[in-house]
Amino acid sequence: MLLNTDSLLKVTCKPSQNVKTWLSYPYSLTKKLKSVSGDARLEILNQCWRPSDWWDNYALLIHDKKVLCREIMMHSNGEPCWYARTVIPEYTYQAGDHLFLRLQYESLGEIIFDNPNIKRVLFCGYGVNQNNIEYHWIDPGLRLPAEVIWLRLSVFMLHEQFPFYLAELLMPGIERYADEHGGLS
Repeated sequence: MLLNTDSLLKVTCKPSQNVKTWLSYPYSLTKKLKSVSGDARLEILNQCWRPSDWWDNYALLIHDKKVLCREIMMHSNGEPCWYARTVIPEYTYQAGDHLFLRLQYESLGEIIFDNPNIKRVLFCGYGVNQNNIEYHWIDPGLRLPAEVIWLRLSVFMLHEQFPFYLAELLMPGIERYADEHGGLS
């Protein structure tokens, strides 16, 4: 088992059609944002080794004592569109350090998509609110007034045996970037 989905405290409500389209999009959100809005700017908020925390251990089932945690905010036209947290267990990092070193200057999407050694093995979306740990990862000044923020959670495997995790919290500003039919162009 790669994820303890029973431990995720999910808010019971439905996303708008625009948010649903972003939540279910299976490829690089960055490339799609750039194509829809004409602009995508990555801001690395934090990238460091730290002890694994409760969420890493209980929700992600990580048993390593240390993880590389990378937090970013993706902006378009000056507006925050999503916050993302990548969690890489130490043993996974060691198996692919040549790839993960690139995180210092590239987006995760540039590294993982179209890489035959990396596969997404689990993909889910759910709403979070102030009762969820995930909601509080985002700086309150950036969160904007939103009762519910929608989260995409992915588990990737490197060489079919080394997992790493990506949680993307969609900010309210993402809704403006859809075509006139409510879908992504």
